[in-house]
Amino acid sequence: MKKKALLLMALILTMTSFVACNFKEAIVPDEATAIAIAAAIIKGLANDEDVQEYLSQTTVFYDEADEIWIVSFAPEEIRLGGSISIAIQKKDGKVLRAWTGE
Repeated sequence: MKKKALLLMALILTMTSFVACNFKEAIVPDEATAIAIAAAIIKGLANDEDVQEYLSQTTVFYDEADEIWIVSFAPEEIRLGGSISIAIQKKDGKVLRAWTGE
């Protein structure tokens, strides 16, 4: 629990420092970077066995109008909670939202 709290605090501090910056180029320029960021977030929220099951099924959608990456991870077997999705802003890497399926 302490590890998760520290990870969350570090993530919040990182996100707030990005807000004050004005980047010339995108921080999350491609699909591979979006997946790496989303996977790191999931690894901080679950144990290794659960994470590996989710990381095997990855879907990425890019919203060109809003410049947002949406990365979804799904378990191999159907389970309560379904997939885990994370929306990441391309320009500054800000995590806009994280949610689970049904």
